[in-house]
Amino acid sequence: MFNRNSIFVLSLMMFCGAHSAHSTGSPTADQILKEVEKRVNSKDESAKIIMSITEANGGTKTREIEIQRKSGSAPKVMVKLESPPDLRGTALLSVGGKGAEDQWLYLPSSKQTRRIVSSNKSSSFLDSEMSYEDMGSSQDKKFTNTVLRNEKGAQGMVAVIESKLISGESSYSKILTWVELSTNLVDRIEYYDKKGSLLKTTEMSDYKKFSGDIWRAQTIVVKNAQNHRSTKLQLKDLAVNQGIDDSAFTVGAMAED
Repeated sequence: MFNRNSIFVLSLMMFCGAHSAHSTGSPTADQILKEVEKRVNSKDESAKIIMSITEANGGTKTREIEIQRKSGSAPKVMVKLESPPDLRGTALLSVGGKGAEDQWLYLPSSKQTRRIVSSNKSSSFLDSEMSYEDMGSSQDKKFTNTVLRNEKGAQGMVAVIESKLISGESSYSKILTWVELSTNLVDRIEYYDKKGSLLKTTEMSDYKKFSGDIWRAQTIVVKNAQNHRSTKLQLKDLAVNQGIDDSAFTVGAMAED
């Protein structure tokens, strides 16, 4: 599904390349996800995101972040916080490659960069319903994908795909993805914790087409079923395939304004 794969590509890239557990005359789960990948994958991209966090008691807070992503054999994601002022400059860097992913967090208050260990990747990023795992490249995980069923959706038939982890580490025991078969775009993703209980739901809407026939949801809403918090992501100023240099994805670049 996309990543969560990075925040834009959501979770999709992590499932593509895994093997399918189901094969019939209908498209397999992997075939469907490959078609979704074609709709969303770019060589690189940059954008701003308005992140609105709603607490269980109704309280809200807002963050504005800038994100850059580059695909390839060593996918990279750089996220930098622009507001509020007291958190401005906070940065997260994720770099994949050779079946592993490294992540670093830069805190401007201390001017220090620390590596994020695997045991902490389920922690909340910027106090949102997105985890460090969600913000990464997800190349270090492999899933087996199965079409559970096809069902009627608002725009036609939808395939519901179940993805289960077969290698690597994840906070999730399984992930369900709803794919519109007429557009090959994802409507909804459900994440289940290690006990098999629903943890959170991601809903994507307002898809827009960009150059190169690349599609992005302009609004993403993540709802936590266990703590009753939610995070809304609104996409702004997306630019794709601009030729972002690898130098933008280094530990040294994290401290650059």
